Amino acid sequence: MHLQSSISRLTITISLLFVICRPVSAQLGDRVAEHENGPAAALRYHRLASVARDAGRFNESETFSRRSLQEWERIHGKEHQDVAAALNNLGEILRTLHRFAEAESSYRRALYMFEKVYGPAHPEVAAVLNNMGLLWIQQDNPAKAVPLLRRAVAIWKSKFGDEDVRTMTGLHNLADASRMGGDFAVAERMHRRVLAWRETTFGLHSPEVAASLSSLATTYMDMRNYADAEDLYRRALCLWEESQGPGHLKTAAALNNLGTLYALQSRYADAEPLYRRALSIQEQILGPDHAIVGRTLNSYASLLMRLNRKAEAKRARDRAQRILTAHARTNHLDLTVAAAQLGYVSHDQDALIPH
Repeated sequence: MHLQSSISRLTITISLLFVICRPVSAQLGDRVAEHENGPAAALRYHRLASVARDAGRFNESETFSRRSLQEWERIHGKEHQDVAAALNNLGEILRTLHRFAEAESSYRRALYMFEKVYGPAHPEVAAVLNNMGLLWIQQDNPAKAVPLLRRAVAIWKSKFGDEDVRTMTGLHNLADASRMGGDFAVAERMHRRVLAWRETTFGLHSPEVAASLSSLATTYMDMRNYADAEDLYRRALCLWEESQGPGHLKTAAALNNLGTLYALQSRYADAEPLYRRALSIQEQILGPDHAIVGRTLNSYASLLMRLNRKAEAKRARDRAQRILTAHARTNHLDLTVAAAQLGYVSHDQDALIPH
């Protein structure tokens, strides 16, 4: 098997949980540096990066991913499909860390190389386009996300057909972008189609179904169909807890989303414990200064104001503003972005290709 195919199959995010201790992983990295070189070392660093990422150790994952990239560049030079795959994987880690400018740079380099090697209609090109679309979704920019995702879906559909997992993944993400752009009817139709396919393909209790339930629920929430949104959010939360555990980031996102729905309905007493639990998980995994923590804090501050707990609300809002302003500056965003995070809803775009 060509080495590129071994590394590039992780070109889109997959959410699996591996539990290994940090010292063991670090020691493995040292052993790679001491005893392996060439393609074997690059692939080993890639695997270590994947394990660290899936265990929620994103900074460690970035370190291993960069080592893999450096090894491929040493072997092939700056322009090669293995280098492109490593850049795409690094972009995914940087996107998770909300270092959007760096992620975009990695994706653009990967896209250029894949198009140069394979042409503009190759599945690897589609994978990078998909990830770039997700990058713009995370920055609340559906106008930039939609054309990238449409192109990705068209490539996958042409190569693999309507019912392929890649086509359905792209359709799921395109539906999210369409909803963000206000095209609720299109988003609902696409999400329902993907949900039915995933229930048949993966089973009713799969993480893929949880992701579809969550995104469809968000569409209903935006349509002010709160009853259906609550039912779907609750089902998604149960599935994330069942499949990933009560302390996983996907569980935190589901808690945040349900809390946001309750807050919109003035069910503040129901929303507060959900926000608090989501914050606890996010801070434990991502650290206290991550942008996701800042967004959840901002929503929580708004809730506290509604409860007339003004001192607590001010502390939460001030901390959120510090985090989000620093994030906006780091990613070269307009500082108004930092003030536009109220009502933040997490998106489950990925749930993508196992290999």
